[in-house]
Amino acid sequence: MQEGGLEALDVENLWRHYMKTLEMWTAEYERHGAKIRSMIGEKKYRIWRVYLAGCAHAFSVDNVAIFKVLCQKAGKPATSIPTSRRYMYESASVR
Repeated sequence: MQEGGLEALDVENLWRHYMKTLEMWTAEYERHGAKIRSMIGEKKYRIWRVYLAGCAHAFSVDNVAIFKVLCQKAGKPATSIPTSRRYMYESASVR
């Protein structure tokens, strides 16, 4: 980022959210398995099922992580950025 002229203003680890999302995707994928198999075939169905479940598992055992990084052009004042994330959650319900 530094070589690209950017600086980080905020970093958030989203692994728990992404793990939950992958678990939900896997459950829905399996629930609609018959329809999906008819569209893509058994081999591709199994490949994607293993991929989704494997990714969820990797997050659950801390083998991978995913971060959201808020950046801006280096040297600019960060006065427009709030000092906490509260503004993100005040108007939205947290699940």
